[in-house]
Amino acid sequence: MSVVVFTRNENFRQLNLWVIPVAITGGQRTITFDLLLDTGAQRTVLSFDVKDLVGGVEETGDTVRGSGMSNSSQYPIGRVRNLEIGLIALGSLDILLGSLPNPFKRKDIDGVLGADVLCQLHLNMDYPEGLLVIRGGAC
Repeated sequence: MSVVVFTRNENFRQLNLWVIPVAITGGQRTITFDLLLDTGAQRTVLSFDVKDLVGGVEETGDTVRGSGMSNSSQYPIGRVRNLEIGLIALGSLDILLGSLPNPFKRKDIDGVLGADVLCQLHLNMDYPEGLLVIRGGAC
């Protein structure tokens, strides 16, 4: 089982939230983006900028109605070839595509990791120590 350890960084110090690097593969290209780990979000959402930069993120043609921090809207569903957190590869996933609220953009946060991804992981968050341990293989 792969284990990834994160320690507090500038985003954690400023926001008291975990923002972690996640490698996303669309077509033939893999790029790492900063995603907010959000245990309250049902679905993973990536910005349209991520879709454009990675390339090859296919829209399925389906949409989902959702509401979040910014508003309620329809989110197109996209498919990534692979999503990796450190050495933990989660394979092909359907994710939501959407515009992110301005506070995310100001902190260079490119998306949200929701329960659809987090349910596949064991998370241990130690806020006082500023330590996040992620293990693969929960689902």
